[in-house]
Amino acid sequence: MPPKAKPNAAAAATAAKKKHPAAKKDDIDEVATMPSRGPSKKNFSIDATDRFLVAYYGKGVNDYADVAIMVNGTIKKGSYEIQVAEDGLSLSWRRASRSECFNKEILKKILGDEYRDSSHRVVAWDETRMEMRDNNVHSKQGLFWGAPMVVHLKWKCTGTPIVTVKDYPTSYKVKDKFGDVHTQCNCIVLVTVKKAEERFREAVEEERGFVDLFGGSSQSQTSGYSPPSPPPRRKKRRRSNDRRRSGESRNRVDDNNSGGDDNDDGGSDHGGGKRRAKDDDNNCDGDRGGRKREAKG
Repeated sequence: MPPKAKPNAAAAATAAKKKHPAAKKDDIDEVATMPSRGPSKKNFSIDATDRFLVAYYGKGVNDYADVAIMVNGTIKKGSYEIQVAEDGLSLSWRRASRSECFNKEILKKILGDEYRDSSHRVVAWDETRMEMRDNNVHSKQGLFWGAPMVVHLKWKCTGTPIVTVKDYPTSYKVKDKFGDVHTQCNCIVLVTVKKAEERFREAVEEERGFVDLFGGSSQSQTSGYSPPSPPPRRKKRRRSNDRRRSGESRNRVDDNNSGGDDNDDGGSDHGGGKRRAKDDDNNCDGDRGGRKREAKG
């Protein structure tokens, strides 16, 4: 079988045009006017991005989150900002940079006697500073505030965050111009936020009962059961009963002694009883004396 003939270049070009038609003029203009999606290139940055850690935990019926931000160096009050987003789903953190660090004066201190205003190195610093002004970057009380760092949360938080700043020493030490050694410190900024919704816990049903250990019988009921109460204590009335009984007996004795004494001069029964007892004693003495005389005779 004879081999197939190879297609020429003209035939290949015609086939390619049919398969991929040429773009129209309108399509080319549309592609040419599309904006660039690449990141804008700048010769400076005042944004502060720090490392952080988020820990979620519960306490009682509330949930909390600790956002720990690790900062190299120490920060003072007023040089950082912490804000909770309006939807409560994120936390923003930013800290300021000192504006004097972006001036060419710092380069002058670094170079010393080699510093010249007309040198290309110093002019390059001036051009970058002009670029910052063109991008509307201005200092506020000697500080530059960049874009915040956003920390996203897994649930909605509410309330005012609690901020705790703790400094800790490092092993890095520096010498000042006098030769004194200073220990450098870093800090941890701990931000605690509270979850907007509370956790509702269902009431646990408690089963409680009374067990008769000595009788050997036991019974168990739900939490509404209460063990039998002890019998009521009897009030102590013995002394009052004895007093009442002694008073009644004394009244009976007085009534018996006062019976048949109609010629009393108005004295009390108690006095009349004493007089009657004395008369009875005198009568007894008289009878005994008479019997003695009769025996003697």
